[in-house]
Amino acid sequence: MSLNPGLLVSVHCYAGDRGQVEAILPLYEHHQAPLIIVSPEDSQVHGIKTHHTRCAGKVGYIGQHTWDREHAQLELLLSYGHEFTHFLLNDSDSLVLTPKLPRYLYEDDNVVFGCKVRDFRYGDPRFPNYHPEDEKAALQPPYFASRKALQKIVDKTRGIKACPICPFIDFWWIRAARLTGVRTAGFRNFVSCNSVTPHERSAMANAIRGGATFIHSVKSRAALDNCLVARAQYLSRHPSERS
Repeated sequence: MSLNPGLLVSVHCYAGDRGQVEAILPLYEHHQAPLIIVSPEDSQVHGIKTHHTRCAGKVGYIGQHTWDREHAQLELLLSYGHEFTHFLLNDSDSLVLTPKLPRYLYEDDNVVFGCKVRDFRYGDPRFPNYHPEDEKAALQPPYFASRKALQKIVDKTRGIKACPICPFIDFWWIRAARLTGVRTAGFRNFVSCNSVTPHERSAMANAIRGGATFIHSVKSRAALDNCLVARAQYLSRHPSERS
């Protein structure tokens, strides 16, 4: 029996992320599910082992074209067969430390899970009334959703306008969910923070030693090794959770 039945795993990246994806690849593969590498049409990534690669959208960090790319890449994922009932979407700097995904993710097919954090503009007097209809939050990778939830989002969000104050993909998910009646929720055990400085890596490691398994943002070999050491320390105290 499959470790994660019905799961399709994707990694969304740019050409410049190739080394990062290859470093984290064992943690994408350990879910024992089909894996797709997805990149923009103008910053393609191909030839990572034998994994299938697909391209959609245009490269960029923020702005309308990145919101359009997110929609196009979700549409691409949904083109795969209906045997894939659930999707785990990683950016090149996110990962899940456990091979088997927790059962609670499958209990409600109208939820998109992610690393859900409060938007840093919340309470800032410079932004007193920004996007008043939307939740003041950001949904950061990785993401997990059912086919039903992603299909609702794709069907109703083509061409939605990027928020001029929050033109980030993290906020695209918040707005797309609101417009389609899909809920957003945070993973129960996640950490989402930078991992560039020793202080940031220490904070990430502390969260992992405390049980965090959904991880963002890992942008270097040092940060990845930091995560793996911290996870090994956690498992040394909780051996029953070894896969």
